[in-house]
Amino acid sequence: MKEFKYFIIFGPPGSGKGIQGKMLAQKFNLAYISSGAMCRNIDRFVKESDIIKTTQERLAAGQFLSDELMSKIVYERLAQPDAVAGFVLDGYPRTLVQNESLVTKINMQFVLAMVLDVADDIVINRIATRLSCICGATYGLVTNAPKVESICDACGLKLFKRSDDKIDVIKSRLALYHASVDPILNFYAQNNILIKVDGTPLPDIIFESLIRQVNRKIESRNKN
Repeated sequence: MKEFKYFIIFGPPGSGKGIQGKMLAQKFNLAYISSGAMCRNIDRFVKESDIIKTTQERLAAGQFLSDELMSKIVYERLAQPDAVAGFVLDGYPRTLVQNESLVTKINMQFVLAMVLDVADDIVINRIATRLSCICGATYGLVTNAPKVESICDACGLKLFKRSDDKIDVIKSRLALYHASVDPILNFYAQNNILIKVDGTPLPDIIFESLIRQVNRKIESRNKN
């Protein structure tokens, strides 16, 4: 059976791709790798104080890291034992340069990309009401509220607002996302390895749609 080993999930900030990525990784027993989570915890991955400072400042301003630094962080993670058999990659690549680099690192016949489609106004509303936890869990007051107000369901710690979850920063991140990621999506679409999913319903409904499309791709490959 011709199945996929490497899933790359795209979506604007606040689209819920982290939730879907984790569910996908669990279903197929793959490593879940979030470039955003690694950047937000950059001090766990690099020791150089100047890199840590630069990363934190750029994130707070809603800006991406340099291609070189982001690729370095991601590839070190992909080399870990749990990622060798396969992974779900969330938040990378974010530029054409990063994508050109990635396609030389992995076997593209096992790659499937997916994008969660969410309108900008919905994204802005979601992020404006989003709460995060240090464990990596995120909650939306509209679609994914915690069971206990301001408390993480997963670990019980107090939730907080991220420094980049501000309206002006959100708009900057959205503009940057569209300018950088849309050309990458075109690449995967042209190679017939992109699926598009409506990212506005509840997470379980989105995931059902996602899996249906993944299965269709697998069935189509096995017919050829």
